[in-house]
Amino acid sequence: MTEKNRRQDARDKPRRSRNSSMKTPKPVSAENGAPSVQPKRPKRLQRLTFARAERQVRKLNRHARTARALHEAPSSLSEKFVAGVALFEANEAILRSYSARLLAAREAIKDFDPREIEYSPAELARRMDAFAPCDEPVQLTLKPKPDGHFRPTLNFGVERRAQQILVRNLISVQFGERPWDQKLFNGGTKAAIEQIKANYEEGYKFACHLDVVECFSSFNVEKVAQELSLPEEVANNVLTGQNFAIEHSSTIREDRVPFNSMNPRLSEEYLEKARRGLSTGSKVSPLIADVMLSLVHIALVDVGDIKVTSFADNFMVQTRDRAMLRNAAHSLRDALQQHPAGPLGEHKVETLLAPWDPFEFLGYHLEPNGTRLMVTMSRDNTERARLIRANCYQELRAAICEEEISNIVLETDKKHRSLVYAFGAWTGRLRFHDKKMRKIRIFAKRALDADAS
Repeated sequence: MTEKNRRQDARDKPRRSRNSSMKTPKPVSAENGAPSVQPKRPKRLQRLTFARAERQVRKLNRHARTARALHEAPSSLSEKFVAGVALFEANEAILRSYSARLLAAREAIKDFDPREIEYSPAELARRMDAFAPCDEPVQLTLKPKPDGHFRPTLNFGVERRAQQILVRNLISVQFGERPWDQKLFNGGTKAAIEQIKANYEEGYKFACHLDVVECFSSFNVEKVAQELSLPEEVANNVLTGQNFAIEHSSTIREDRVPFNSMNPRLSEEYLEKARRGLSTGSKVSPLIADVMLSLVHIALVDVGDIKVTSFADNFMVQTRDRAMLRNAAHSLRDALQQHPAGPLGEHKVETLLAPWDPFEFLGYHLEPNGTRLMVTMSRDNTERARLIRANCYQELRAAICEEEISNIVLETDKKHRSLVYAFGAWTGRLRFHDKKMRKIRIFAKRALDADAS
């Protein structure tokens, strides 16, 4: 036998493991002590590691971004059609990819209590399918609004949450470059207020505020899917609640009012509203709305010398003169009515503001002071902070021991700090909180001294 044949023969022979000489004890039956016969376990399929999954998803995302760039580039109808088909196929490949589903499952599980989760990320990734209906129930809760009405919100389980994250990850990679004036994912409310202040200091002192009413439910999901090149099955199963098995939660969130105490007709109205358009409470709906509303910014490019700052469905238009402000407000209204995924629902335009008029936006109160805008909390939020302190004083008067007084002060400090510190664009928030809490601590010390005497 030649050396080459011996090597080939050695490769063909099964390799013995390091511990192959050790005898494995046979399983013993519980009945008579005799060895039991067990079926041979199938060989485990090698699971993708998260690092390997991330590498594969990056490759798929690069292909999808290239396809979208070709689809949006100026070209002939035939070339655009071919690019559109390639983009659709690239998105479908990502949505069906086990690697993409694995990463989405890992992120979804983090949002839940580990004791409530039945699946590992790998098991959830194999189970979830954005192209097929999901039988996981969805709970409807109603969040009270300042005007006395309720906002229907859907609470999702881990499987539906993973599907939403899967679609969100796909969209965020392809639409990462949006107008910087959209602040929902570009710095939040603080960045929006800072932008408005900067515009005011540049001379854009005439302003108006536009709020899109029922933004999520106003979008046509079928048109949204076409704009994003998403399969129709994914849009129906993930983006909208039309096919969800929605259940009423036992109580309304925050004020704990039972659902069965509500007017049945009103309850059905909220249920119907929750099924329309994009699902409220979904992980993907805010991003889709942000991407869709970026088309409004693009439509306003040729209007003139204006500044538009938006946060979610709130728009602030600023101009140098009142005539331009009036034209910009009309153009913004037309852009919403003619939206390719709309028309969007009814909207309202606030009073056109002069340079000396104070106004409120995103929970802030902005008041002109010369060439600058002074920023504080809105009147509603200032009242909320006052009620927190008022309740503290009331509880301190009724406290009977030092430990109870200390707990009341600590809890008030936590609530008051959480509210006030949320307004990052308000430079005086720290001083305001410390001043109010200092008064509360002085009052608590006097209460302790009174009890001691």
